[in-house]
Amino acid sequence: MELFKVNLCKLGASAQQEYKINGTLLSWKMMRKLMWSAIFFVCLSLICLQVTDRLTYYVNTPLSTNVQVVRNQSMLLPRITICPSDFRRPDIEKQMRENLSKILDRKITSYDLILLENNMTQMWNAFSYKLSDVIKACICGDEPCEKNGIWQPFPSIRGNCFTYFAGGSILGTGSYNGIYLLLQDVVVREPRDPFAWRLLIHSAHDEPLLETFSAGISVYKEFFYDIRLKLKKFQLVNTTMKPCNDISISSCLVNCLKNEIETKIGCSLPFMNSSKTTLCTSPKDFESCDKLIANRIQSVDPSCLCVQECQHDWFETTVDSSPWPTVDSSPWPTGRNATRVRIFYDSFMYEDTRETHLYSLIAMLCDIGGSISLFLGASVFTLLQFVENFIFKIKEKYKPEVKLYN
Repeated sequence: MELFKVNLCKLGASAQQEYKINGTLLSWKMMRKLMWSAIFFVCLSLICLQVTDRLTYYVNTPLSTNVQVVRNQSMLLPRITICPSDFRRPDIEKQMRENLSKILDRKITSYDLILLENNMTQMWNAFSYKLSDVIKACICGDEPCEKNGIWQPFPSIRGNCFTYFAGGSILGTGSYNGIYLLLQDVVVREPRDPFAWRLLIHSAHDEPLLETFSAGISVYKEFFYDIRLKLKKFQLVNTTMKPCNDISISSCLVNCLKNEIETKIGCSLPFMNSSKTTLCTSPKDFESCDKLIANRIQSVDPSCLCVQECQHDWFETTVDSSPWPTVDSSPWPTGRNATRVRIFYDSFMYEDTRETHLYSLIAMLCDIGGSISLFLGASVFTLLQFVENFIFKIKEKYKPEVKLYN
């Protein structure tokens, strides 16, 4: 410090004044750099907060649901799944139990039938219903169902079921332009036997294995059923509050059931097509599977978390039933063990439900772009620079003159 004073004293008056001015300018430049750095980081922080706020609001914003009633020239043919309420044909099961009882020389339960066949699949097919046991006649429009689609049997959680895979569309409305089914019961039963068929009308994406028994329509013998359809299309938005995916709820529930059987029992049933476990071979495992399935028909596993499908079709049904008339006026022969079902549309109107963000993507991008322009563009920076230059000019104008003397 002393050296600095000595050196400064040795300088002339002009040199001293120039040295002071240069020092002032250097300190002012440093102060400007620090000031603008602070302003830049403040603006950058505000932009980050704004972008985070807009993204959070976009993700969690409420959805707008728009419902439109649309008229079409034709309507989609649904898939129809039919399952007998009996797991096994009683007459075949009785005969199989008698045969096995003679072999084992003891009383036989239904679950012991697995010992009679080589594997579960053979036993499943042995006592299950065949298509000809259930469907006596089927007409789609004015042609046999075989010309517009195909009936496909498949192993379900309760024996074999049958799904009609229809092709094309329905070109007319009303009861004469739908699908006509004549169901029959080939088993001789007691008069008060509560036998029924389970019928499910669903889309191509739905899995009918479990839903037919948990949410299907019960169709009883000696009745006429008219099932009116109303198509509803849904397009949902996947959000954190209301998530959705590409898997239907029915498929998700079936996957949960398969995993639960594999985990708790350690074997599989024919409908599972499992590569992790082998088919059940013991009556005890068969009984455990049957009880577990019965529980899942009544209630959903709490650990099974399924969400809606983002795009799906749903068929709303209205069922009207009446006893089979004493004098049959239909072209089909009547009988004690028969049921007639008509499935049709009342109109070509359908509901189209679409979800959209109330805060759209374009609005979010505009807000973010406006914030970036405001804090880092011309607006804020230019204003501050203008103020700074204005103050500097004022100081320069009113700065007192310094007279230098030799």
